[in-house]
Amino acid sequence: MENITFNDILSMASANMTAASSLPWVAIIMNLTVSLFLGVLIALVYRKAFVGILFQKSFAVSLILVSLVTTMIIMVISGNLILSLGMVGALSIVRFRAAIKEPIDIVYMFWAVGVGIANGVGIFSISIISSVFITLILLYLAKFQSRPKSKLLVVKGPNSLGSAVCETISATYQNNSIQKSFSQDKSNFEAVFELNGRGDISETTQMISSKHPEIELRILSYPSN
Repeated sequence: MENITFNDILSMASANMTAASSLPWVAIIMNLTVSLFLGVLIALVYRKAFVGILFQKSFAVSLILVSLVTTMIIMVISGNLILSLGMVGALSIVRFRAAIKEPIDIVYMFWAVGVGIANGVGIFSISIISSVFITLILLYLAKFQSRPKSKLLVVKGPNSLGSAVCETISATYQNNSIQKSFSQDKSNFEAVFELNGRGDISETTQMISSKHPEIELRILSYPSN
């Protein structure tokens, strides 16, 4: 059995150094075109399924460019050990400090990289079918929330009514309310309740306001994930 040394591996890699340059123009354009369309699809899904606070157009554009750049890199280093090692060394000295604000953004970034890798080696079936599958999942999950939107009910009023009002709210919502805080001074109290949205908060506030006009009520809404 013939022994293969590391020098032999480098010699074979050097022999294939022109493999990327000999790639037909039609194949190069085809790979980049498919990556462009799938990159646009990823950006559109990101915009449609976005659930954060502030939509970043620059991140959506970056997803398109990441798929294209990854395709270019894979076409260059595909089947070439020397170029692959050189690319690893080049990327190891680059520091990426962009902050990822939402955990789901990492999924979109890996999706764009995966599309670029698959298209770089010309495996369009994997990139297209996987992209359609991931798109359907993300759009389906975007329609549902893990929990109903919670609301904060802030109650202020005289100390003499503090216990009665808090008992009314707790009895109305039962297990669907959590008293977050309760404070009072010499004349007034303030209580904060978290309501999970399953009860009719408008009826409760109207009942308390009609029964105790001196009570001040404030409702704050925020998404609970």
